[in-house]
Amino acid sequence: MIREVIEKWLYVIVGLTFISGILGTGHHYYYIGVGKVWLIIGGIFSALEPFAFLGMALFAIAMYRKGEKNILIKLL
Repeated sequence: MIREVIEKWLYVIVGLTFISGILGTGHHYYYIGVGKVWLIIGGIFSALEPFAFLGMALFAIAMYRKGEKNILIKLL
């Protein structure tokens, strides 16, 4: 049961990291002269990048508080 929960959150966090990282590079397109749409999209998704890492930290704290300190042993 706990493994399924961890895997689901892992997919959410990794997906958010990849999507925000790829689309977040759009704010760098200013220097090559693309349209304003890419600057807006890039700025929004670039601002979302820290939320993936915040999610990882909050999930780790929640697991620690629930008493799942031996989670790595259970996964193996």
